[in-house]
Amino acid sequence: MDFDVVSVREDTKVETVTRYLRRFDSLPHHTDQIFVVDRDERLKGVLPLSKLIRLRASEHSVAQVMVTRS
Repeated sequence: MDFDVVSVREDTKVETVTRYLRRFDSLPHHTDQIFVVDRDERLKGVLPLSKLIRLRASEHSVAQVMVTRS
């Protein structure tokens, strides 16, 4: 199976992610979170869209607000 996913790097600012998402005509179906990866494309955590919406224009980096899985 091949899935369309949206991913961002952990060192990206939340405001930049918001601008990036606005460039899409639509997000892939069932997108409720954005995958957070490091420079080597390794999964570090997720950024739920519900959390992103609540943050508005934030100076926080994605690493500061993402959810990590243990």
